[in-house]
Amino acid sequence: RHLTPFGGRCPMDSRLAETGQLLPRASSSLPSVGVRSPSSWLARWSVIDWIVALALLALGHWANTWRPFERRLGPQLHDPNIAYPFTTGSEQVVPARLLWRLSTVVPALLLLPLVLRPPRHVSRMRLLSELWLGLTSSVAMGFLFICIVKSMVGRLRPDFIARCQPNADGICTGDAAVVTEGRKSFPSGHSQLAFSGLGYVSLALAAALADVD
Repeated sequence: RHLTPFGGRCPMDSRLAETGQLLPRASSSLPSVGVRSPSSWLARWSVIDWIVALALLALGHWANTWRPFERRLGPQLHDPNIAYPFTTGSEQVVPARLLWRLSTVVPALLLLPLVLRPPRHVSRMRLLSELWLGLTSSVAMGFLFICIVKSMVGRLRPDFIARCQPNADGICTGDAAVVTEGRKSFPSGHSQLAFSGLGYVSLALAAALADVD
């Protein structure tokens, strides 16, 4: 027998007395336990975050093609600070390809030991995905920022005179792409990429060591 909160008889009792049967239960609208919606899969593997990180990296490469601010060369034609010999990419101590490997591949490998002891209820593959997502986001945001600032500042490189090959009027006669690259001295792209990659690894290692009992 069912009683209402006020002590009266529940209508279900009268219905049961008349029909001798209980009313059918309403079917539950909750999804089954074993079925996962596409949105939960996207959240589980941070697919949207990966798309944003890769989009930022693509924007950085696009910003790297912007024409930088051009300073008036006349007052600096005899400046010894920009009169160093021209150094090609292959002659650099750390060329661009090696720089990207040191800033992305090496940090990605250094993060691998952290997945040996994942937190509870977190798979190793998911933890590795999150670590690499953080690394990609760090490098992408730093690269985009540095490319924008370089284009806005337009500071001359130490070998700009050799790149420019100015004539008597102070007009550059050298290769246009080489001259344009010579106007992107500040801030340092090498320092930024190294800090974005290896700095992130340092923070990840510090966080992992802090969780060790």
